Amino acid sequence: MKGNHFAIKDKLNLLIIAHLLLYSVYLVLGWIGTLEAPFGEGKVDDLFRHFLPLSANADDVVSNWSTSLLTYQFIHSNLAELLISLSMLWFFGHILKSRIGVAKMVLLYFVFTVISALMFNIAHLIF
Repeated sequence: MKGNHFAIKDKLNLLIIAHLLLYSVYLVLGWIGTLEAPFGEGKVDDLFRHFLPLSANADDVVSNWSTSLLTYQFIHSNLAELLISLSMLWFFGHILKSRIGVAKMVLLYFVFTVISALMFNIAHLIF
């Protein structure tokens, strides 16, 4: 299964683009001050911090576990982590994609996303 590893329509590349877009939106919102804007009883940043990432705080783990199971992999703490994560996803994802196909590779990506989120949450509830 040969293909162009740089094609925009490639589902693996779309995952990578989604990571880059969300990180870029968060950065831009921070630069222009929107994250500090009031939102309900808190700030816009509280919305991002509550619903997207996993938290080491046991109270947050219990309150937002269902949404963070599928969203936390799109949150990165800094540019270096983002670039390392995405380069590994691109490199190993294309190898895996060529062996098992793109649909199974994307399915595995999300299955292991949920498994790792569950393990993270369980670990923080126990320890």
